[in-house]
Amino acid sequence: MFARVDPQTELSWTGNAMGARAVHRNVLSPGSGRTTALYSEESMAGPLLVLFYDSHKLDASLAHWLEAVTLAAERRSA
Repeated sequence: MFARVDPQTELSWTGNAMGARAVHRNVLSPGSGRTTALYSEESMAGPLLVLFYDSHKLDASLAHWLEAVTLAAERRSA
């Protein structure tokens, strides 16, 4: 479910699965020249979540997301 949609500024969503709640927030801001900076953060909470998904996995997932967004943006601007 989208939690916040501000065109060209922010896209955030939330979700629930197996007793866990996740929030993913993406904030865009103008960079230098014709670039855009993307700030992305994610959090998860739930009683049994630590048994399956630790902070290292969350960090790796976020890094993968940022890499995918970067590749898509580079392809589009080429």
